[in-house]
Amino acid sequence: MKTVKELENLLDGLTYRSETDVPFAVLTQADLQDIDFDYFFAQLTAKQDWHEERESQTVERFEKLRNYIVKNLTNVRISKFGAVEKLIIIAGRDRESKEIYITTRAIER
Repeated sequence: MKTVKELENLLDGLTYRSETDVPFAVLTQADLQDIDFDYFFAQLTAKQDWHEERESQTVERFEKLRNYIVKNLTNVRISKFGAVEKLIIIAGRDRESKEIYITTRAIER
């Protein structure tokens, strides 16, 4: 872990210049968590009795996204990186074997 500590020291206080100036982070294999595809989408596509129109529409959109990924991407892998603030990456290959990445962020305590 010497390299991680050295990198963290070098990155301390550095941010990527943009409108948000987000700091850099060092991630290791220990920070990586692979997520089962069906498990990931199950929570996003579950219909609930208490859903109002907006929530129901969001569920439908996630169902369309899931179905599109299943039909159009191969070698799909979903990974989370980080401890509390997580980067979520859905990775796969399209029909032309180009790598495709879909990303989002989540806070999980």
